Amino acid sequence: MPYRTAYDILPLLGSRVPVLCDQPWQRGYVLVPPGTAANWRVDSTRPLGTGSWVAAPEPGASRRNWPVTWAVLPDGSGTTAHPAELQRHLTAYLDRAGEATC
Repeated sequence: MPYRTAYDILPLLGSRVPVLCDQPWQRGYVLVPPGTAANWRVDSTRPLGTGSWVAAPEPGASRRNWPVTWAVLPDGSGTTAHPAELQRHLTAYLDRAGEATC
């Protein structure tokens, strides 16, 4: 998803959901459980499933050495976004954004 979208929905996801932002490509990545891509249905977003990868810096690594940074660091507990909740928030956000640009 566009990284601006990822930043805008951060407050809705809770403080423990890991989020990566790739500024050169202007993409945001919200971590979800494995297998989520098979049932993903949100316009303007693309799930990364089997065979996909994203290079991520080690949490705590120097930000100046990586173009990809953690907007929300993983806390080590394995917490990810709940897929249905993330889809609901994204769909509502994108619907509002579409209404604002018409």
